[in-house]
Amino acid sequence: VDIISINNLDNVTLLDASDLTEMDAIADDDNGYKVIELTLGLTYEGTEISDQYTSSSSLSLGDDSDLWKVEYLNSTGDWVSVMNIDMGIGENNSDENQLLYTEVDARIILPMQNETRKYSAGHAVNMRFTADGGQGEESITVHVPQQFAISFVNTTDIVGVADGGNADVTLRVLNSGNGDDEITFEYTIGSDCEDGWDVTGLFGVNESVPLTYGMEWSHAFKIHAPTNATDTECMIEFTADSKGEYETQVTTVEARISVAKLSIETGSITPFAADAAANEDGVITIPITNTGYLSTGEVIVYLEGQDGTDTDYPRQSYTISTVPARGDATAEFQYTDFPPGVARFEITLEVSDDTPLDSSSEDSAKFERKFANMEEEGDESPWLMVAIIALTALVLFGGYKAARRGSSSRF
Repeated sequence: VDIISINNLDNVTLLDASDLTEMDAIADDDNGYKVIELTLGLTYEGTEISDQYTSSSSLSLGDDSDLWKVEYLNSTGDWVSVMNIDMGIGENNSDENQLLYTEVDARIILPMQNETRKYSAGHAVNMRFTADGGQGEESITVHVPQQFAISFVNTTDIVGVADGGNADVTLRVLNSGNGDDEITFEYTIGSDCEDGWDVTGLFGVNESVPLTYGMEWSHAFKIHAPTNATDTECMIEFTADSKGEYETQVTTVEARISVAKLSIETGSITPFAADAAANEDGVITIPITNTGYLSTGEVIVYLEGQDGTDTDYPRQSYTISTVPARGDATAEFQYTDFPPGVARFEITLEVSDDTPLDSSSEDSAKFERKFANMEEEGDESPWLMVAIIALTALVLFGGYKAARRGSSSRF
């Protein structure tokens, strides 16, 4: 099998004008690529009187291989993916079934631009004709243009920083193009920011990171705030550039000198009263909310029975690694066999590092929970329903009897 010609040279760009086996695809105006049409020459080199050859095709392994189509023009003028051709030496040279050479038109239909993948080696398109005695094959390599597309993912609008401290921030960039890319990052501190603001941990000037298509890249860096700043806010612009000529993404982060503000959500502590079973094991969960813009360091949560009550629950502790800015975390405490009745607890918070806290931040709270014997309540409920039904039946029966007596007295 040989390539005789490329029938629509306006639809491809040959890498070498003398080589018909490697070319660049050309994009069309409908988010696709122009169809590649070519003519194959089939030469029979066997010794059979007649061999039936069946066409087929395959592509080099890739994420988009299933989306490419190779079709052949059959004798009825239809484009098909599979066709049969009879070739052979015939009974003799005058046999009309003798066919030693023929030409077949083929075409390659590429996927849409947003479905193709760019590979440095291109896509190898294999066209073959197979008979019982063997096969013939020809391959061409098609390169598709690279589509560059990157974007920031879930960017942070406001970052809280302690006075004179550092805040960890992570940039996430997605490569949604069709090939591997290289990303370069830069930052610009606003011209009206007070001296002392800084960004560390990003790449140096002109340094880049490779990013495979369809993948995300994450990088943590630090924003440093000045000490005793008179202006508590600073706008910092981050730029991500790809190898594409125009593909640049920009995001702006407001760095704000902040404090943490903790609150103990006593109304959301579980188990709720309806689920607090006496004489059983369970877990008390205590939500801690941070409404400030500064994440905390390690927070130790203590839970114990209130002094002066009969609640027997010695002091227990639970360590939370951080309560994130504008977020929450949960402390969990095991308990065993609380008796029926009201148990009264006290919660205490201890922030173990030097995280600055708002003056109204909570560091303690009290709550109570009634534990009930669920089994006893469950046993009584059916008998109570039976009594109600029986009483209702008696009332209805009595009313019916009275109505009959009243009716009989008229006649």
